[in-house]
Amino acid sequence: MIAFTGPNGSRLPCTQYGVSFLSEPLAEEVELAGYMKLGLWVSSSSADMDIFAALRVLDENGQEVFYNTPPSAPSPITLGFLKVSHRKLDEKRSSFFQPFHTHSKADYQPLAANEKVQVEVELWNNTAVVKKGHRIWLTIQPHDGCFVYAKSYHEYDAGYHTARGTRSTPAASSPRISRSRSFLRRTEPANLRRATRMPPRGLTA
Repeated sequence: MIAFTGPNGSRLPCTQYGVSFLSEPLAEEVELAGYMKLGLWVSSSSADMDIFAALRVLDENGQEVFYNTPPSAPSPITLGFLKVSHRKLDEKRSSFFQPFHTHSKADYQPLAANEKVQVEVELWNNTAVVKKGHRIWLTIQPHDGCFVYAKSYHEYDAGYHTARGTRSTPAASSPRISRSRSFLRRTEPANLRRATRMPPRGLTA
C-alpha cells in the first residue's frame, strides 16, 4: 500500500489525503469516451497548490476496478494534474470538455493566502465501460501516484521553485506543511464534464 507522511509524521494510506466523491451504484451500464475535465474552487495557505485528480471505479464489493493505459498498465479510468498558479486558460483553444492552459510566464498567478480561485483540470481522454452496480469514484489529492501501478510520487514543496531543488520522498520530520482546500457549495459548484454514452435500450454488452 502506498503511504505518505502526515502533518504529525505518521505514515497514512494515500487515500486518506485530499477529498473524494463516490457515486451511488449505477442503475445501468455507462460508457465514458473522449475528453473530460474537472472544475473546482480551491484555496491554500501557500503561494501555490498542486492538484492530482483520478477518476476511478469501485465494484459491488468496494474493490477498485482497474483499466489499462497505453502501455497496458493497470490504472484508474483517467488522471489529471494542474499546478494552480498555471490556471490561466487559453480561451480560444479551450472547449466545453477540454481546457487548454497557457503555461506562460506572463500568466503566472500565485495564490494569496486562503484566496478562493476557480480552476479547470484537464483529464486525459480515454474510454471505459462502467458496469451496472459499480460506482464512479473521484479522488482529488495534493500528490500523485495513489494507484497500484505508481512507481514514484511527488508532493507539493516550496523547494520546487527555489535553488534547493526537489525531493520525491519527504522525510517524516519535514517542517513544510501547507493547508489546501477544495470547496463544494451551491455558490461555488464543482463539476466533472465528460462524454457519456448510454447503451441503446434493449441491448446488453
